[in-house]
Amino acid sequence: MDKEALLSHYNKPDVVENIIAFSRGRWLALHCAERGSDGKPKMVRYEPSGGKPLKINNTEDFRRILLNCDAPRTFYASIHRYSLLERAEDVRDMGNILSTMPTWDIDPVGGCWEDVIRVAAGLVGVLEKLGVSRSVIVKWSGEGAHVHIHGEAFSEDVRRRFHPLDIAYAATEYVLHRVGDIPPGVKVENKIDPQRVFTCPLSLHRELDRVCVCINPSELSSFSVEWTSPENYRHYQGWREYVEGEADELAEKALQAIGPYPHHTRRRQRRRHPPLDQHITRTLQKLSGIAENDEEA
Repeated sequence: MDKEALLSHYNKPDVVENIIAFSRGRWLALHCAERGSDGKPKMVRYEPSGGKPLKINNTEDFRRILLNCDAPRTFYASIHRYSLLERAEDVRDMGNILSTMPTWDIDPVGGCWEDVIRVAAGLVGVLEKLGVSRSVIVKWSGEGAHVHIHGEAFSEDVRRRFHPLDIAYAATEYVLHRVGDIPPGVKVENKIDPQRVFTCPLSLHRELDRVCVCINPSELSSFSVEWTSPENYRHYQGWREYVEGEADELAEKALQAIGPYPHHTRRRQRRRHPPLDQHITRTLQKLSGIAENDEEA
């Protein structure tokens, strides 16, 4: 696909609107058509000047990124939604994460796409048995499938008590252990980590001329890869729907059975007490004031 065709795709109103909706509040990553010295597509995660994390919260952000990147190929967004994305430090501050999407990455490894879809359908069935049915996103990325749970399907109370990264890791692993027989030609992975990104809805694949489409979970048995054609894609707009709190019970069970993310750096916490040197200085000042008052008396 040449530069003109890429720009034509990314100027379609529904493409722009879906990418913005999925990316809002998330750390963006972008594959350009331009390739690096290793022959792989160049990936960009920060603004060209200032080192700010890439983000798309509105149409203006989207247009600016199109102008700054020569022939954008693929848009990705983080599994985390952040409170702030103004400095490079913001994406390293674990306390800045508001929610995280549990995600299953399902790829064909010598197998066929039909097997991938069957595994995705089985995973959706496991989620339904665990009480999560209205907060699930299923996407065909171009080569395989992604299944997400909306990060906001976990209530604010649960996300205050447990870190969103721990919730997502544990939930992903817990469900993965309950998926039935996986065909030898299919690989299902838990790829939850602090910097993980996944393809945005209606983005193009980094290599294939395929569009990342969302699939209604109830229509997985009808899916065909023809739905991903850039000229005539079929996309489920209901991917944005979720029910807050629907996944709370899953979070509790998963954390009890699996535990937190294994390499989790504790979230940055506000200091409760002043540094020791400041505390000593303030104490000496108070003692000095008391002594002066005693002398005056």
